[in-house]
Amino acid sequence: MLTDAQILTLFFCFLGGSVLRTVWGYLWEVLEDPDLIYDHKYTATLIISTILTTIFAVTIFSQQTLPQQYDSMQVFSFISIGFTANSLFNSPISHIINREETE
Repeated sequence: MLTDAQILTLFFCFLGGSVLRTVWGYLWEVLEDPDLIYDHKYTATLIISTILTTIFAVTIFSQQTLPQQYDSMQVFSFISIGFTANSLFNSPISHIINREETE
């Protein structure tokens, strides 16, 4: 049986994957344009995506039965799920923000 500390660790792995996704996207833009000036649209995207991913994580953790073993594969899985969930939320948010900037 998982302890409360292990469940909390998995929850933070989920959220860590979410934040990693947004930072990952920004770092790729910096690599393409080293003179890129930080724009607060990244902060807005990070906040909105993290809130949505947190809501998604709470839903997942309350509705699903977690595997009873605790190992590095499970930690990696939850980081990956957070990364993927954030990608699902981040893409439409980024599209909306970019569309509003061009109008």
